[in-house]
Amino acid sequence: MALSEMQERFCQFYVGECRGNGTEAVVRAGYTENRSSAAVIASQNLRKLNIIRRINDLRREAL
Repeated sequence: MALSEMQERFCQFYVGECRGNGTEAVVRAGYTENRSSAAVIASQNLRKLNIIRRINDLRREAL
């Protein structure tokens, strides 16, 4: 399943600037500015197989 634009931004930030900080990646991707909500969204995103696969692909590309 293809990622939404926001999910792709989340993956890019998660692997890049946010260095694995899911809450910060959610905020920067534009989901929400509320840190409590961002933590929940990050947790949900990191359980989705298509997002996990994309993050792994981005990590491989970075090497």
